[in-house]
Amino acid sequence: MRQDFACGLAVLLLCVSGGAELQESDAQRIPGAVPLTIGTPVTIQNGLQSAPITVENRDVTIVRLGQGRFSLDDQSRLTASFNVAVSHCTNTEYWIHAAVFDRNGKLLGTSSHRIAVSDIRLPVSPCIIHELEFDFGVSARFGVATQLALSIGER
Repeated sequence: MRQDFACGLAVLLLCVSGGAELQESDAQRIPGAVPLTIGTPVTIQNGLQSAPITVENRDVTIVRLGQGRFSLDDQSRLTASFNVAVSHCTNTEYWIHAAVFDRNGKLLGTSSHRIAVSDIRLPVSPCIIHELEFDFGVSARFGVATQLALSIGER
């Protein structure tokens, strides 16, 4: 699944850039990406949420992504943590995919996180806030990350 996501991003980048290398002075905004500054909160405008599904004759949004923060350690390891609200009203799983880019739209790294959703039967289905941790690995280029793209994989 991670390979499919990375391949999809590569195709997107080729479409956006025409397959040519961008000049350093040309800032390229990735469609749907949000600005990223290491160490400061990242807020997704208009939120990122899974498509509603029908559970017991009502439409329910299972996953809603909240604010996050990126960190870069001394060994150039990029990590991120995001708050996510999960409605536990059915048994399923979702994948949240994240990709970071430089100012020219060059892909620097990706990370994914699996969310297992369980059906918790109470008079009202609980919505639980989780903190998701993403690990993008190590790269000297992560220090120039300026854009973040996120998606929620649907089942």
